[in-house]
Amino acid sequence: MAAFKSEYPAGFIGICIVAAQGPRNLAELIAQLEDLPIPALARAALLDVAEHIETSNRRIAALEAAIMA
Repeated sequence: MAAFKSEYPAGFIGICIVAAQGPRNLAELIAQLEDLPIPALARAALLDVAEHIETSNRRIAALEAAIMA
């Protein structure tokens, strides 16, 4: 019987979050983050990434509007 060796460090916690792709579905993803039983630091980091995505989406929309004007 072969021993299984994980490629992840000891104590690694996997987090699986599923939401439809696309900028319109980010709110659903954020809502899931707020309800997940995960460490506060992990939640804060993921919410920070979500905030960056929201900011980028707003900037892209503004640039597209300027281009189309």
